[in-house]
Amino acid sequence: MRQHLILVALLAPAVHAETKPKHKPIDVSDAIGNADVYRDEPGKFYVVPRGGDGDDARKWTFYGDGRTMYLQRVVAFSATEGNATISVWSPRTRGMPQASLEKNKDGTATVICRMVNSKFERRPLTQLSDEEAAKLFKKARFEPVLWERRVFFFGRGEGTKYYLVDILLDEYGGQGFRLFVGPKGQMKQVAISDFANDTEGASVMTKTGELAIAKDGNASWKQGKKEMPIAKIDPAMNGYLIYRELGVYGQLGTICEDQ
Repeated sequence: MRQHLILVALLAPAVHAETKPKHKPIDVSDAIGNADVYRDEPGKFYVVPRGGDGDDARKWTFYGDGRTMYLQRVVAFSATEGNATISVWSPRTRGMPQASLEKNKDGTATVICRMVNSKFERRPLTQLSDEEAAKLFKKARFEPVLWERRVFFFGRGEGTKYYLVDILLDEYGGQGFRLFVGPKGQMKQVAISDFANDTEGASVMTKTGELAIAKDGNASWKQGKKEMPIAKIDPAMNGYLIYRELGVYGQLGTICEDQ
């Protein structure tokens, strides 16, 4: 009986659970009086630096539900004559490479999550009073950036079957490879039994086959003597597909993720 139990355990598929490191909340006491708080119509909150430069934007741009606020990855900042634009990583925007927060010198602010007919669709934000903002700073938990992964490889094989390999960002160790396979909306994580990544490319080994990725990015799925080519897809140009339509990822903690 004991040998049977051991055999069952060995044959059971490996479970690659997401091991997200625990972080201490961010101390935002310096932001009080130096950042404004806004709310959108659905009830989400935005913390935006009152003035300053790109460094302040990277330090004090948050988004969340008022209970948990996540720091945003600021990819660009510009300011002219009292107006400021903060662009943040947000792969669920429509027709745009990132989301943007626009703050005007009169105190009004808008968020841009999509482009319609070649025009930005601006949604107005309502500014909280100083008293309301102070309450949010007091009760909310301010967390580092929630999403800690990047796409290592993305491609499509036979028919509508996609192959997605992601990995932790370099700042979090650059390891933790995961493989997802399947049609859009039905992708499943496949346990990786072995992995190689070097100057000649990468090999993702599973119990059912191998995803071979050449150094030029071209790939194939090898199963026994069969080899099927996989067309590589540019992740940067397919953010909405990867982060929304594939159905692989849940909450990202980013502006515009709920559209």
